[in-house]
Amino acid sequence: MNTSARVPVIFFTFALLLLGQADLLRAAGPVLQQDCTVSWDANTEPDLAGYRVYFGKLLTQLKQVADMGLRTSVHCSDAGVTLNGQWFASVTAYDVTGNESPFSPALPFELAGLADPVPPPQLLAPTSVQLQMNQHGFQLTWLDPNLSPVSHRISVYSWVENSPEVRRLQTMVVPPGVTMFRFFQPAAEPRVCVRIRGESGLLFSWWARNEELDATRFCFVPDPPAPSIDQPILASTIFPEPQHVTLRILQAGFELGWDDPGPNPIAHRIEVMSGAANSTDQEWFTLAVLPPGKTKFTYPYPIDVEQVCLRVRREVGRVVSLWAAANGLGERHFCYSPGQSP
Repeated sequence: MNTSARVPVIFFTFALLLLGQADLLRAAGPVLQQDCTVSWDANTEPDLAGYRVYFGKLLTQLKQVADMGLRTSVHCSDAGVTLNGQWFASVTAYDVTGNESPFSPALPFELAGLADPVPPPQLLAPTSVQLQMNQHGFQLTWLDPNLSPVSHRISVYSWVENSPEVRRLQTMVVPPGVTMFRFFQPAAEPRVCVRIRGESGLLFSWWARNEELDATRFCFVPDPPAPSIDQPILASTIFPEPQHVTLRILQAGFELGWDDPGPNPIAHRIEVMSGAANSTDQEWFTLAVLPPGKTKFTYPYPIDVEQVCLRVRREVGRVVSLWAAANGLGERHFCYSPGQSP
């Protein structure tokens, strides 16, 4: 496609949807109605991949974009053009390599008679938020002050005070009626914070406030802490990895066990990754570093996520083994669903 040429849009047609009438009136110039349809003649280039329609209330700011694929028409309302007033529309074409043509001549139109947007009902932020710690985990509880129960989004992240950088560790949305969330302590993080807000569709509340901190976060320092490896690892094959790993599901939580291949007992690091099943938006973080000689780790608390994956390796400082091998070909982690029966 020659991107230096203008899109061969022969004729813009606006089809007006009149209330109480089934027929469509057509016009090629400015119109005054509640909806319209933009249509154009198709390109003939063999490498054509699709069209984009650009809308805006100013001719110099056509920033509302609808990607049409190979379709040659779009209802203005379907493209989000739903406010009264003057509008402009222009079309571009793009090819299979992503090259996009210049804008076609813009055509003005006007919409009138649309109901003014009604301000969305305000969702109330969670109240009485409490953060309670247990060994290797925490529990967050709250009250939902909304008349109809709403969902709640919980964000767990690592944060260093006075630093603009955060590391997101877990995000979960719990359904309406649920007012408790139980999760792991990320042991190797210097400081962990939790935020929570109400959500319903596209509506959401403010993040719940922590009156003690006068902030919208609830923070803690992991206890017991675990050392982190900030420097590059020196090697991952000097030590043999843990052997014969078993994962046993408990009524609440799990038990992870393994054999230490020796010859001398050394420390073991356990990392966890959790969230929605089949999600790609997850991160590993340290759950515990066990002292030499300890080859079993028990987490006896409920976890409110769909899936938990664990991995374990041996390490001394920056010298570490591979993660222990699982049964699957090439897999080095062990997963289960907390809701399944032990």
